[in-house]
Amino acid sequence: MSFQELFKQSVAQIETDLEDILQNEVLNTVDSILGRQIYEQVYTYQATPKAMESRRYDEGGLFDPENIVSHVEPGLTLIVENDAPFQDGKPHKDALSDVVEFALPRYRQPGPRPFIRETQKELAAGEGEKAVLNGLEARGYEVK
Repeated sequence: MSFQELFKQSVAQIETDLEDILQNEVLNTVDSILGRQIYEQVYTYQATPKAMESRRYDEGGLFDPENIVSHVEPGLTLIVENDAPFQDGKPHKDALSDVVEFALPRYRQPGPRPFIRETQKELAAGEGEKAVLNGLEARGYEVK
């Protein structure tokens, strides 16, 4: 096998491994941080008893793992979205996650609850990199 062929094969394997790391180790890290941020930012403020009772948490709400969807885009970019539906079950122009994150003015919200921004901050502060490095080591790469 020529050097060029070996190099192409090695690059292809690294890309495959990185995509797998994004879909596993990194996604698990994102899920963990996102879940904690949703709980801390979204579900811990005091509301009226009726509002507290109507929270869906992990039963169809923002905290429900079924509503977290992800995929890897070309260029090894992990996209994670929360597609939780509104409680009324009707289609809306805005995503529930945006309504909560930014307190969009068309909706009655207690104020912005930036669970996405806080998740991104933690990932950027090193948690995302740690997940990638752990994934590389788990697949036999020597990481320095």
